[in-house]
Amino acid sequence: MHPFLASAGPLISINPAHVELTATPGAHLTSAFKFWNGTSAGLLVHLQAADFTPQGEEGQILVDGEEDPANSLKHWVTIAAPDVNIPAGEEPTIDFFLDVPANASPGSHWGTLLAVLAPQGTGPGTAVQTRFGLLILVRVLGDVREKLIIESASAPRFTDSPPITVEARFRNEGTVHEAPQGTIEGHSSRQERCRCGMCCRE
Repeated sequence: MHPFLASAGPLISINPAHVELTATPGAHLTSAFKFWNGTSAGLLVHLQAADFTPQGEEGQILVDGEEDPANSLKHWVTIAAPDVNIPAGEEPTIDFFLDVPANASPGSHWGTLLAVLAPQGTGPGTAVQTRFGLLILVRVLGDVREKLIIESASAPRFTDSPPITVEARFRNEGTVHEAPQGTIEGHSSRQERCRCGMCCRE
């Protein structure tokens, strides 16, 4: 599956690659994405909701496993047309809906909407099936907990020129997904500012 690039090549793609929504318990949400068929033939696309599980620390995901029901939104998704014929050279908009349960727990819920292409034969008795994944994140409002911890941070002790690479590891102990960002500033013992515009501690 292609979860983040959302494209196996220049001829087929989905846009956007992910959607983030905010909702109250019991809400009905409407969303959509575009599927580009740049090939010379029509494509039959089957749409289905699925769980995904985060893997590692580089943004990878595992599809087809069972997510904790407390976090899953697979059963919230309804697809307007589960099977779509997309003519060559067209980019239709595909609608889907999410019905948030009235008893949904506050915090983040996630899943993916898979666009599965019909199997293509690659030889006698073999076929390849291509899948594209639209990642869906829904934040349900309520009594949520936001707690993001910096576990470690490191930077080179010496550098000849910018840019300076800083690595940081975070641990999310809250109930909502986070995308941390900020500004880093360092100071030397003489409070001298570097040419790069930052201050460096000796």
